[in-house]
This record gives sequence, C-alpha cells and structure tokens, in this order.
Amino acid sequence: MEIITRKEAKEQGLTRYYTGKPCKYGHVSERYMLGKCVACSKHEKKHGTGQRAKAKAKGLVHFSSGNVCKVCNTDKKYVSSGDCVSCHQRKGKAAKKVWREKNRDYYLAQAKEYRERTRQHRKEYAIEYRARTVERRAHYNKKHRRENAEYYREYRKRYMQEKPYINAAHQANRRSIKIKATPKWADHKAIKAVYEKRDRLRNKTGQDYHVDHIVPLIHPNVCGLHVPWNLQVITAEENMSKSNKLELR
Repeated sequence: MEIITRKEAKEQGLTRYYTGKPCKYGHVSERYMLGKCVACSKHEKKHGTGQRAKAKAKGLVHFSSGNVCKVCNTDKKYVSSGDCVSCHQRKGKAAKKVWREKNRDYYLAQAKEYRERTRQHRKEYAIEYRARTVERRAHYNKKHRRENAEYYREYRKRYMQEKPYINAAHQANRRSIKIKATPKWADHKAIKAVYEKRDRLRNKTGQDYHVDHIVPLIHPNVCGLHVPWNLQVITAEENMSKSNKLELR
C-alpha cells in the first residue's frame, strides 16, 4: 500500500491516509482523517470493545469518543448513530428551517391549531406559574433593578421625553387621587415639611429621593390617606421597587 501523509490525503480530498506505522494496538492499517486506525474501528464494531459499544450496553444515549470534532470542538456523540451531537443538532435546526420555509402555510396552520387546542391549558399553567414564583420573580426583579439602576434611570428619562403626554396624564391622575385622599382636617404644614425634607436630602446627597405613602393610595385591599403620618422619605430606587405594595412591619 502506498504511503501517503494526512496532509497529502487532505489536499487530494481523500478520507483516509496511510503512514506505514503501526497504531498503539499494533495494527498497520490506514487511518481516518481524524487519526483513528481503520482496523481498530472495524474491530470495535465487530467485538463491541469501543466506547460506543460500552455506552450502548449501559443504555446510555451519548458517549465520548475521545476524538474531538473539528467543526464543533466536542467529542460527544450519539450512541444510536455515532453522529456528533452538536453537528447533528445544528443540521437538524437547519433542516427544520428549510422545511418550514417550504411548508410555511401548513406550518402556520399547525401552529395556530396547537395554540387554540392548548389555550386553556397554557392559561391555567401561566396562572399557576406566576402564583408559584411570586417571591422568586420579585427577588430577581429587585436585584436586576439594583444592578442596572443607571440603565433604568436613563430609560425612564428617555421614555418621559419621548412620550410626555403619558407622564402628564399620570401626574394629573396622581394629583386627583391625592386630593381625594387628603381629608379636610389634614395638617398641610406637616405635609409640606415632609417634602422639604426630601428636597434637603436631594441637595445634600445628590441622590434622588421620593415621598412615599406607607399605606398606598391605591391598593386592592386598603387605601391610605395623604396625611403626614402616612408619608416617608425614601430613595427613588426603593420607591420604584416598592411600587404600590403594602409592606407591614
């Protein structure tokens, strides 16, 4: 058999090369382009001594061949076919995309039918999921806002500049609610003192502070009043994370 190096075989577009040297098991045979001995590969398939055969005997789905794929840089393969997992999945996604493009009408009809058929189930699951993950989602949202405070400030500022009418409507609604929540006997001087405290803290620290209602003015269970003992000065970040939640201490 003519000796041919791997480089020469690759240049000629061959799938095997031959060095004339024995492999670590003593086989003087051709080698695949990945370097594996052809005789070793045939022996493994016949006698079941390879990693794939061992994984199959154990009932596994994947196995590690030891030969790293040059396309995806992994050695994880399927036991059933011996195909590289990453390459197989990538080809599968590409094939699905082509199929969807060729059968677009059928695909959209099937998707619509599935959504209609599972509408009630998905609705019930969404309600159950939200109820089950209230604390986890609240913790994540609070952490995300804290870690990205600058982004949220810039986003809110940009949003208000682009849609000033929304801010105007919100402020008008807020003033209306405050007026309704302010009793005739309220101490307006004491209320102004709270807002003056907010302004002093802003000027002193350079941070943004808000006047927050301890018992929210709008709440499904209870509505607070716009009176001095229901007001507290907190940072804007704390106020936005609190929203209209009632925090009992």
